[in-house]
Amino acid sequence: MSEPEYDVLDSEQACRAFTRETLAELKDAGAEMEEPHLVEHHLFSPNFEKLEKAVVELAKKGYEVEDADEVEMEDGSEGFCCDVMAESPLTQDALNEQTDLIISLVKKFDIEYDGWGTYLPEIDGDEDDFEDDETIVH
Repeated sequence: MSEPEYDVLDSEQACRAFTRETLAELKDAGAEMEEPHLVEHHLFSPNFEKLEKAVVELAKKGYEVEDADEVEMEDGSEGFCCDVMAESPLTQDALNEQTDLIISLVKKFDIEYDGWGTYLPEIDGDEDDFEDDETIVH
């Protein structure tokens, strides 16, 4: 069975399908689904100001925001990426609530959403045991 590709998560429907499939994989991997996990949402924009406006709104809603990084894309273009994080159980309802909010801001500020990931300390060990370039995100 081939893995579906999600080039751009730009609708609630696409996010919910991505979340449903990711949660099934995490459950199969042995994740403790009802326990709170740090969930990282990945945002991108070629325009720093647009990205900044979106993450300020998320920070006001309680999300932890990492500094944006300048990145070069495969096609040579440049842009900015940023992770916003929240503690959450790994449930469809909890993740839908988060992704619905993010998708509304993606549309409002014309930025891109590249999905979410999480650490599984119950499988990978304590997330503090990993260096930045060694973290395991599922």
